[in-house]
Amino acid sequence: MIDYPQLVDNLSIGTIVINRALEVVLWNRWMENHSHIPREQILGKVLTEEFPALKQKGIPWKVQTVFRLGNFAFFSQKLHQFLFEFENTKYFRPTLPYMQQSVTLVPLKGSDGTVEYVCISIFDVTDSVLYQQQLIESKRKVEELSKIDELTQINNRRHLMTRLNEELAVHERSGCVLSVILLDVDDFKNVNDLRGHICGDYVLRKLAGILTSQLRQYDILGRYGGEEFGIVVPGGGIDQALVVAERLRSKVEKFTFECDNNKFNITISLGLASTRGNLQATPQELFKMADEFLYRAKASGRNCVVAPDYKDNHISKDSILCSGSRDVLNKTSPISS
Repeated sequence: MIDYPQLVDNLSIGTIVINRALEVVLWNRWMENHSHIPREQILGKVLTEEFPALKQKGIPWKVQTVFRLGNFAFFSQKLHQFLFEFENTKYFRPTLPYMQQSVTLVPLKGSDGTVEYVCISIFDVTDSVLYQQQLIESKRKVEELSKIDELTQINNRRHLMTRLNEELAVHERSGCVLSVILLDVDDFKNVNDLRGHICGDYVLRKLAGILTSQLRQYDILGRYGGEEFGIVVPGGGIDQALVVAERLRSKVEKFTFECDNNKFNITISLGLASTRGNLQATPQELFKMADEFLYRAKASGRNCVVAPDYKDNHISKDSILCSGSRDVLNKTSPISS
């Protein structure tokens, strides 16, 4: 003969049996342990009076539906998280303060086939929920790492180009101008040769921080490759991009780097490009143009900003050279459009 009360008491799930009046007629040991309510105190009591929050969760309606239709009913964790507010005592400093539960309502029929009682089974699914959260968080971190340059902790080149593609789509629809900046550390080889690659890495990390601090919230910074950084400047056109570029150039020029007890300064050269005159420009075309103007900045003495000069939405034969170090405006050699 099976000892059913003992069997129910040793189940690793909560088990409650109620009648049509929602009065408790069975309360197993699992429920005692987690609710801290002994069965002798709750048997014969109305369940929703002992746990008023169950009314808000729709227990009375679902229970009556089970009595009326004789079908199973369910409360999913994804929708409700929990039915009974039991503390999550499994973990030290748990991320989920309450036990996560899946609940099943089972009709218990008499000999005539009518539903006489409803059995409420409470399953602790906290482990599964936490595991799922960890999987989601791990996936998020992997996706984030795939976008970030490991050394500088800013966007890598692939994600920079992805963001630029997204911004180009927006600006093409709106007809607004978008600009890009390509900058390069002047004589970076000397930093590596004279001070070592550890200092070279330090310079790139520090430079990424300086650039980030000087950019607007909606500007997009990424490491383009080596000692080159790319910046997407949405809106404002080439004039606004010039202001941003000159601010960056000036800030870097004045900053003192410290590595291995040595203090030194570096400068950067910057080339600009814009969608003005070509709203359907591709990311590759924009960076190719910016690279051409960056080359002119290097050829013009470094530590300066070079940008195209537009006339009637077309690049003129000359380009503007903004030299912050000499604070003068010069002209570079002709460039084809």
